[in-house]
Amino acid sequence: MADKEEVVKRISLLALAALASLALTVALGTASASAAVLCKSATSTCASGNSYGVGTKLSDSLKNHAIFTYNLGEVFSECSGGSISSEVTDAGGERPLKAKNLSASLTGCSRTTTFTPGSWEASYSGSNNGKITNFSTSLTMDIGGFKCLYQFEHPETMEIKGGASALLYINTEIVNKSGGSCIPKLRMIAEYKINSPAPLYVEERAGYPIALCKANEEHCSASYGAGTSISASLKAGTSLVLAEPEGGSTLDSCQAGSLTGETVTAGGGVSEEVAAQFSGGTLSKCEYAATLEGLNEGAVITRSEAAGSGTVKIYRFKIKATAFGFLSCVYEGNPTFKLNGGAPAELVAKNVVLTSSSFGCPSQALLTATYTLSAPNPLYLTAP
Repeated sequence: MADKEEVVKRISLLALAALASLALTVALGTASASAAVLCKSATSTCASGNSYGVGTKLSDSLKNHAIFTYNLGEVFSECSGGSISSEVTDAGGERPLKAKNLSASLTGCSRTTTFTPGSWEASYSGSNNGKITNFSTSLTMDIGGFKCLYQFEHPETMEIKGGASALLYINTEIVNKSGGSCIPKLRMIAEYKINSPAPLYVEERAGYPIALCKANEEHCSASYGAGTSISASLKAGTSLVLAEPEGGSTLDSCQAGSLTGETVTAGGGVSEEVAAQFSGGTLSKCEYAATLEGLNEGAVITRSEAAGSGTVKIYRFKIKATAFGFLSCVYEGNPTFKLNGGAPAELVAKNVVLTSSSFGCPSQALLTATYTLSAPNPLYLTAP
């Protein structure tokens, strides 16, 4: 009897410690419920290629005893064995990870207990751990000949503690839904070992999978594919400006210009970038003679957290300008434009540094320009 009491005490302390850690994290505000992925290594953010994807199966086994208490902690029932099997249905990222329970069981119980599997979500809660919110899972316990149905009242009081052998802690109230002679409320306390996958950590994801989307929606239902034409022109009423970093003196400015190209890849899946190629561009209505050159080293489109937006980095962007009207200067670099999604979308560069090695020319120039995209139109950067 003493051994049993020690086991029960140990389970309770472990579960309560895990829940205290979770509650402290939330209280401090360092990790409010947020999007999550299941990661293969302990890291502050998990790269897409390092995470477990859709279809991953989790296999848990009861580590010690599961106990059910009532009143002030008096043990009402206990089970010596059990298992949970589940499968990831949404790998998470911008949103909580989702999974469905394939099976769940408790064995060696002092009162016969059976599970009806449901589903769950995982949200990052800090320090490689995740808060679990359970949906639709219930259990039936045989109490004095009555089949008493219980559901989880506070399903968020469950936690995955990440590690080489991750653990699932449960310390939650379950509420009778059958009425009759069933005890109104019980508390389930249990500790499960997550046997696979291993290792397993709950983390936030690094990067954002991307789709070039025709609508500003959380997950793109209609996207642009590889080979999509890109056409942009300087926004009406604006100019492309090259200015000195110090003092801001204008080296040259153009009131009209264009960029043309196409996408090389389509994004989607876990891809965090879309490759593109700008094959041509023009500048006109300039204060001094200027041409747009280069544009032969490709470009990369990435998505940001802000809905519909992201960046476009153009490699070997080169402007040949007549600075101040008499210096022949070539300015080049790999400028990153902000892409603001819309109908139409816009490419915006503000004081982006370009450099020059041309004799007698200022060594740097700040590029400011806003392009409006006529194709593809509309354009939003969203999750696949």
